[in-house]
Amino acid sequence: MLAVFNALKKSASALLADGDPRTKGQIMTDILVRRVTGLEMASGVGVEIGLVMTVGSIMHTDEMPAILAGYGPITPELAHDLISEADKSWIRRLFVDPVDGHLVDQDSRRRLFDRPLAHFIITTQTPTGHNYRSTPSPVIPGNRRPPGRLRQ
Repeated sequence: MLAVFNALKKSASALLADGDPRTKGQIMTDILVRRVTGLEMASGVGVEIGLVMTVGSIMHTDEMPAILAGYGPITPELAHDLISEADKSWIRRLFVDPVDGHLVDQDSRRRLFDRPLAHFIITTQTPTGHNYRSTPSPVIPGNRRPPGRLRQ
């Protein structure tokens, strides 16, 4: 690890001597990203945020606030802006206890939120925001798992 740090520091010092306006730390970080990922700019690196929305908020049928993990509630409009600005949007179903509304489980896999999935969600929802089963699904359709504890 020390050898990596020293190599980054040496390269950054050379660029600073040539008049690079960035700080040594910024240069070292940029060099590390380039060497590890092969990318010139970090803009090609994926970022994942936790955004919890009801199906109604996703489909513009209700105004329930979304929850941005680590921050708190945000407006559905801001959540849609975050989703629309992403190169790709992924979705992971969360399973909620229909009695008390507490999160009890989640899918282990995420799914690409593309047009076919959006169409499926829209067509399986009634105008009231409930799916065609007898119980509402507050987050994502498919709340068929028995109540249990959230996996760590």
